[in-house]
Amino acid sequence: MLKFLRSSTSRTQVPGLYWQQQLALAPFTSHFSKDEFISDLAQMPNKQKSDFLMFLFQNNLITIWLEKLGSEALSNIWSDRDVLSMKKHAVVVTVNYLQQKAAIQQFTKVLDNESIPHTIFKGAHTRELVYNNPATRPSCDIDVLIQEDRREEVIQLFIDLGYTLYAPEENLSHECSLNTANISVDLHWHILRPGRVPGELTNQFLANRRQHDDHWCCDHTANLFILLIHPVFSKYSHMTRYGLIRMVDLLNWFTTQQIDHQRLQLLLDQTGLRTAAWVTLTYLHFFTGDANIQKLANDLSPSPIKKTYLNLWLQSDLAARLIDYPMAVKLFFTLFAHDSLGHACSFIKTFLSRSTYSPKDIDLSLVD
Repeated sequence: MLKFLRSSTSRTQVPGLYWQQQLALAPFTSHFSKDEFISDLAQMPNKQKSDFLMFLFQNNLITIWLEKLGSEALSNIWSDRDVLSMKKHAVVVTVNYLQQKAAIQQFTKVLDNESIPHTIFKGAHTRELVYNNPATRPSCDIDVLIQEDRREEVIQLFIDLGYTLYAPEENLSHECSLNTANISVDLHWHILRPGRVPGELTNQFLANRRQHDDHWCCDHTANLFILLIHPVFSKYSHMTRYGLIRMVDLLNWFTTQQIDHQRLQLLLDQTGLRTAAWVTLTYLHFFTGDANIQKLANDLSPSPIKKTYLNLWLQSDLAARLIDYPMAVKLFFTLFAHDSLGHACSFIKTFLSRSTYSPKDIDLSLVD
């Protein structure tokens, strides 16, 4: 095992299993030593280095690695050809960022002119808040939160701007997509699938929104809440394999933003999702060994029995290993991320009552 990983895994309880995740996030941790790290990676077998480079690409970490470590240092690990492909990728990410910024400015102006409350959340906003160079943080789409009773009006406004509506039936309860050749907007009227969180949360977040440069965003506590709970329910099987950019978001958040712990815990209690936040933070501790993250996780930890049960999933990366059996993950992992049996049953009841949601719930004349 690499020298860096030997020191890292001694802090995480899961030696070996998450070595790629630990290496990928290492440059963004407080105990990072660049020279030792580069030297260690340079000594990896070529096959391992090639696999790890693919892992960085899959997790959208290439550009922030370039920004953090520099191409000269990376050339000590990978070939000139590999480093060149990383630089080309960074150019594409930068161009996409500029296109997304222009799109945000355009539709923000249109929505404001119609007095439609909305916020940008998740990656497209977080990068502006916690990255020194937001253009290095890729975002495959722009997430926009609106009120449910104004969704058809908003969809029509986007269509007038040249977007095409994509509304898969399985997601109509809480979101749809609007796309142009270069831009994808995920339009949400619920943060998560109905039943996961109280329905009034959308209005609560919109009522407390604030202006950030050229767009509207949620307040800091709401943003952190979303970063902590969203991956557990929407990315559960991919969270450890293809979701590490969200972990970098959190690492940067904890070093650049003030956390109102009392408000965060009140919001988690209101929604019954302290356990979900604990899951995300526990993964992050496995990946980084950060004592402050462990402390925050401990403050949110579930009952000893549930904690022991969920740790079996987390320490074995079962959600990723069972990716071909999504129903098993939903039943035996994500349901347990609710704080109580009552919360879990409430979600099931709401989910089943919404199972008849169909395309007629959005005017099909809007679909191209």
